[in-house]
Formats: sequence, C-alpha cells, structure tokens
Amino acid sequence: MITIIRDRGSGVKVEGRLSYNLNELDKESMKAGLRQALRILIAAGAVEVGTHRMGGPQSMEENWVNYSSAHQMGSCRMGNSEEEGAVDENGESWEAQGLFVCDASVLPSAVGVNPMITIQSTAYCLSKKIAEILKRQ
Repeated sequence: MITIIRDRGSGVKVEGRLSYNLNELDKESMKAGLRQALRILIAAGAVEVGTHRMGGPQSMEENWVNYSSAHQMGSCRMGNSEEEGAVDENGESWEAQGLFVCDASVLPSAVGVNPMITIQSTAYCLSKKIAEILKRQ
C-alpha cells in the first residue's frame, strides 16, 4: 500500500546537485496518511501490520517512514537560474548544452491531481520550443 500526499517541499542545490527536502507539514501529512493506511488494513482483517522500516509510527523515530515520489514531479525542475532549477524555461539543462527535459520532472512540485493533461501540455510546449531552437541552429 502506498500513501500519497501533495507535497509542499522544495528542491535546493546541495554541492552542485538538486536535493529534495520535505518540509515539516509534508512529513506530518505522510505520517498521518501511513497511520490511516495501517488502520484500513486492520479494519480489513489484517492480523499484523507494519512498515518495512524498524519501529513504526509509535516509535517516535524520525526515519520510520520512507519518503519517495510516485510521479517524479519536481526532480528536474525548471528555474530562472542554475541555483533555482536543473533546466531553463526551454527545458534545456543548465549543465549540459543540448540536453532537454520535457516530462513531469520539470514541474515545480506535484500538481495534486491527476497530472496527465498537465504533463502532456508541458511536453507539447517544451517540444515546440526545442523545435524552434533546432531550426535556428
């Protein structure tokens, strides 16, 4: 079972790499969601429940839950500068000229709803920009 939240965290450059950090609200939302998921399993008749990590929600340990993303939104986010994102407004990497990204990873964060149309629209707009750039070359 997976618990999905709409995150509010942000990416930051750490030692030249984009790193993603959940804020405290994100962490608490994730923990609350996981607790509810465990309650659902118990209500469905599960004899034993837990996470793949040691401890569990009652342990009060910081790292009892594994944070990850179901849709890789924001992992290669678009930014006005190299410090703000991995790619520019055309989807071109700040670090590798000619390398373009045009999927959900350029979005600033998870959109909070089914992302299909947003991802398709983003890819369409970026691909038109890439075609213009290639024509000029």
